[in-house]
Amino acid sequence: MLRVAIATGSVRFRGNGCLGPLGSPWLVTLSHHKAWVFIVAGALICSNFVYVYAVAPKLQMRGGACDPTDPTACQTASRFSRVVLWCSAVLYVVGCFTAYILGPILVYLDS
Repeated sequence: MLRVAIATGSVRFRGNGCLGPLGSPWLVTLSHHKAWVFIVAGALICSNFVYVYAVAPKLQMRGGACDPTDPTACQTASRFSRVVLWCSAVLYVVGCFTAYILGPILVYLDS
C-alpha cells in the first residue's frame, strides 16, 4: 500500500484511491440529490443549445457581436462553442445512462 502524506497531513494518497477530504465525501452528498443535479445540468445544457443555435446567430447577423477587423473571429468562437456544447451533451447522456439505466440492466443480467 502506497502512503504519501502532505505537510498538513490532511491529504493522503493510499493504494485504494482515497484522497481524504478531497476525495469522495462530496460525491456521496451529491449523489443524494442525483435527480436535481441531472435536472439542473440538463436545463443548462438545453438553454445553451437555444443560445448557440437561436440567439447567437441573430446577434451575429445584427453585426454587433463580431469585430469588424477580424471577420473569422465569430466563426472560430462559434465553432469552438458548438464543439464544447456537443461534448458536454454527450457526457450528460453518458452520465444519465450510467446513473439511471446501467444499474437496472446489470441487475437484470445478473439474475
